Amino acid sequence: MLRNYFVTAIRNLVKHKIFSFINISGLSIGITAVLLITMYILNELNFEGMHENRDRIYRVNIRFGTGEGAMKMAGAMPALGPAASSEIPEIKKAVRFFSPGKVTIRYGDKEFGESKFYYADPAIFEVFNFPILKGNSAKPFNGNNSIIVTKSIANKLFGTENPVGKIIRNDGKDLTVSAVAKDIPGNTQMQWDYLAPSGLYEETNPDYLQWGRFGDCYTYLLTEKGISSKLLDEKLNALLAKNTGEMSKFIKLYTMKLIDIYLHSDINAEISPTGNITYVYLLSAVAILILLIASFNFINLSTVRSIQRSKEVGLKKVLGAGRSELVRQFISESFFVTAISLLISIILYQLLNPVFSDFLGFKLAVPSYLNYNFYASIVVIIAVVGLASGIYPAFFLSRHNPLDAIRGISKSDSGKLPVRKALVVLQFAISIFLISCTVAVFNQLKYVQNADLGIDKSDIVLLDFPASAKGGTDKYLILKNKLLQSPDIKGVSGVYTLPGINSEEQQSISLNGTSKADYRMIRAIGVDYDFAKTMGVKILAGRNFAREFATDKDRSILLNESAVKMLGLKNPVGSSVFIPGGDNNSVREVNVVGVVKDFNIESLHKKIVPYFLYINPLRYFNIAVKINKEKSTETLAYIKSAWAEIMPDRQFKSSFFEDQYAKLYADDEKLGGMFSIFSIFAIFIACLGLLGLSSFATAVRTKEIGIRKALGASVKEIMILMNKDYLKWVITAFVIACPAAWYAINKWLDEFAYRITLPWWLFPLAGGIVFAVALLTVTLQVLRAVKINPIESLRYE
Repeated sequence: MLRNYFVTAIRNLVKHKIFSFINISGLSIGITAVLLITMYILNELNFEGMHENRDRIYRVNIRFGTGEGAMKMAGAMPALGPAASSEIPEIKKAVRFFSPGKVTIRYGDKEFGESKFYYADPAIFEVFNFPILKGNSAKPFNGNNSIIVTKSIANKLFGTENPVGKIIRNDGKDLTVSAVAKDIPGNTQMQWDYLAPSGLYEETNPDYLQWGRFGDCYTYLLTEKGISSKLLDEKLNALLAKNTGEMSKFIKLYTMKLIDIYLHSDINAEISPTGNITYVYLLSAVAILILLIASFNFINLSTVRSIQRSKEVGLKKVLGAGRSELVRQFISESFFVTAISLLISIILYQLLNPVFSDFLGFKLAVPSYLNYNFYASIVVIIAVVGLASGIYPAFFLSRHNPLDAIRGISKSDSGKLPVRKALVVLQFAISIFLISCTVAVFNQLKYVQNADLGIDKSDIVLLDFPASAKGGTDKYLILKNKLLQSPDIKGVSGVYTLPGINSEEQQSISLNGTSKADYRMIRAIGVDYDFAKTMGVKILAGRNFAREFATDKDRSILLNESAVKMLGLKNPVGSSVFIPGGDNNSVREVNVVGVVKDFNIESLHKKIVPYFLYINPLRYFNIAVKINKEKSTETLAYIKSAWAEIMPDRQFKSSFFEDQYAKLYADDEKLGGMFSIFSIFAIFIACLGLLGLSSFATAVRTKEIGIRKALGASVKEIMILMNKDYLKWVITAFVIACPAAWYAINKWLDEFAYRITLPWWLFPLAGGIVFAVALLTVTLQVLRAVKINPIESLRYE
């Protein structure tokens, strides 16, 4: 029986070549799009999947303050990890993971500036799965002066030599490579190239282990099975209260599962950029919509073919075939076509996936051929598409009365809105929906790229600077003076952070320095005296920092507008506030000398937060250089030569501020790119189906066209007659698509604190594009029939 179904399916595919081609092409393109989206989604959902204990690993976060002013940070106190491990029995291991910032690594005459240098507790290899390729896998660290590097770094530093035992130099210290780890895959936030033991850092920074410091030490806990996050939080906060006393009244610890961090975190100072669960939902919906379009094509083309197959059905019924047998036959044909389409789509997927990945700028952590979820997705696609695409045509084709079928009488689906037309309307609606989303995404991206940030990002070159290195402050002043000697350099300023630079410093601030309960957390940005001038920041009240005022160096700050509102200062200039002092748990009184206009220090996804600017040369990790755009090449060469003269032992690394800023919206650009690609896929698939339907409709009405031409109808009149139904379909689709697109677009735009207002022309544009493409598709078919001679058309079969 199955063999008979198989032979019949092949005969029908060969007999109706055009319909078969359109069916298989539409399904193949649709399934290819779904496979591409599926692998992207699986990659996002599989973050931290490499770690066997991922369900038992928690990270400790901090909530500072209460109410709307509360701030959440990913970094905990350095002293917390060891204390929690020893005093809370439910915690099996605690691991601290932190970075000193950008470092310079030397090996022989080679020098490299590195940003993925981290310190960690030795237990990191017991909590996380970072495979060791060379060295002692049971004990990768060999004392405090050892270091572990990844395979790529080992190749870069040592070439084909055995890395284990080699000595590299960092910040004046000789470190021996004790092990080589496998390169860190892209589906974990803990991206490191160099890993040194935390004891090494504590040796040279004895004041690091304290409870009053937090924000830069990421603490991970491996717990017993079954422990609740609530219980863990209670015990951690009890430990905090025991060691900090009054400070625990306005600082709370809370945990987040490792597997939830990447897609669900809304915390400041994340260790690396996070994903967005909203994008996963949106792309999942896009995959379903494209699969629906492809399935609708199959259903439509199968039902319109029912006229040609009605005699076949009638004869089989006369010969004793039951309806259930006919249903099985047609569903089997559906699965057969789906299987052929799937094979083609897998080939297309393998060809397109590298291009797709490069376009979106991501790399699969697990290749698709090793991802079992990918194979499960293929099985689901065959089952769903094969059954969904075949079940309606099967019942539709098998319902014909034998006598009517043999006579060539076929009953089309009844009702005011036939199923076939309804499916075409839904195809158009989905296409309009996707185009609307695509236009909205690119409009928002255009807005954020050109929005007024309150600072000037044009013609700014950023230099990575080792501010905390020995002699860093003196070298900064020498380099700045050297740079300003060029007539093409308009300004130079050291700065801690700018939009696009993942650096964040939090400090407490209070109007009353006597009670810690009155303190609130606020962003602190270390800047130079010339920061406002170089970056175009506006002073709204008071004055800028000035060298002639000796107290500006360590006793003055500038507040932004949001900080003034948060503190409730009616006359901020001249006010005194209290911020942390240099010693542990001490405070210092500073004067507010000016108020600056709010400017963004993060992306427009977030609202502008309260912050203050203060002079701190130890925080000049970036040097902003305002250059003459017309002579950028010559100026960059001058900057590089000045750097080589003053800092010959440090690698020169530069970037344009605008490029750094653009990185903030990399995920949004990916989303826009995917919507663009899959909108084209959707329209193309829909047009394939429309091509088949219009081809069939034109063939059926060829005699009618011939008669109308013979009676004097013009080509224009015939075109209008043939196309008016499609216009109705597009208008109906437009009405259906608009509410859905409006909701989806606003849902995505809610991710931004600053967003566009949906333009009025968005939906008419999307509807117009779909109608134009549909009209062109149908017109090409109608023109073929119109060109037939009226006499020949009357003979047409």
